[in-house]
Amino acid sequence: MRPRIMLSILIALACGGCSASWGEVEAATNDEMAERQAIEDAVESSIERRDFAELNAMAADYRSKRSRTPSGTWKLSRYYRALFVHLPEAKASPTCSNPNDGFVDDWLAAHPDEPAAHMAKARLVYDYGFCLRGSAFASRSSASQLAGFQEQIDRAIGLLESRRETVSVDPQYYVEAIRLHGAGGGGKVAIQAMLEEGSDKEPYYYEMYFAAAEYLRPQWWGLPGDQDKLARLAADNASQDGKGSYARLVWYVDQMESLPIAEIDWTLMVEAMDDIAEKYPSAWNSTNFARLACKFGDYPTAKRHLATMTSDVEGAWSSEQERIWCKAKASIS
Repeated sequence: MRPRIMLSILIALACGGCSASWGEVEAATNDEMAERQAIEDAVESSIERRDFAELNAMAADYRSKRSRTPSGTWKLSRYYRALFVHLPEAKASPTCSNPNDGFVDDWLAAHPDEPAAHMAKARLVYDYGFCLRGSAFASRSSASQLAGFQEQIDRAIGLLESRRETVSVDPQYYVEAIRLHGAGGGGKVAIQAMLEEGSDKEPYYYEMYFAAAEYLRPQWWGLPGDQDKLARLAADNASQDGKGSYARLVWYVDQMESLPIAEIDWTLMVEAMDDIAEKYPSAWNSTNFARLACKFGDYPTAKRHLATMTSDVEGAWSSEQERIWCKAKASIS
């Protein structure tokens, strides 16, 4: 285990015990959105059929193979996003009562050692806590709302911690733990401990760094430079991706609409995008890298990535106006 350091002063650290393979693309097409949709459809179908064995098998397969979509995204991360959305209990009412058909509890009863089932249970409790607190900032929530919220967050942490040895074989465990400790006031020390432990086991699972980045948003607990340092840490840990993880973290922060443009090392970002494009050539990556280059005013780089696009992925642009503007600026660079 690497020595613990505060997230506010993160430095690049060498990864211990890294695997020799970063994961291979397993896809029927080079269409990123189609591949993501196929995973979501498979998860949703398994839930509708209450096919616990199939849900277990998908998670185990994606986890063991470290399978990627054409863009290099982990299929395991797409599996969990679909799972959390389509669980029957996830559809909470405004009064925070769940139309619970016992799906997750039945899953746990049938497969008590299945990591995905425990992750699902913890996420439901997490969501229930936020339902109790309401959508207002904590400073505008009542004492009873905050107490109910904290009780559920502590419960979710306890659920995962009690099965840690079994569940932590899945890197999503650390994503959930980071989010829970961040929500429950565990602070940077607890989050850093989870990030270090998780990245020691699976340094290429980007979602762990993304969860830490959410906590380090400037409106929450982040300090100037934290996002750049976290991105450098991810790139150093996942060194067989070249510098690609730096770009993945910056890309994710941009999606959260909290990108500190002045703090990002754009020279490093260009190299990182190139590393991803080389390993995972896809229209989704090319379009997003062109969009980011335009955002940073680097129109020659935008033009270079636009030139590699086999098709225009509209979902990558925030608006039609952005797409037209970026292509126009790149064409005259």
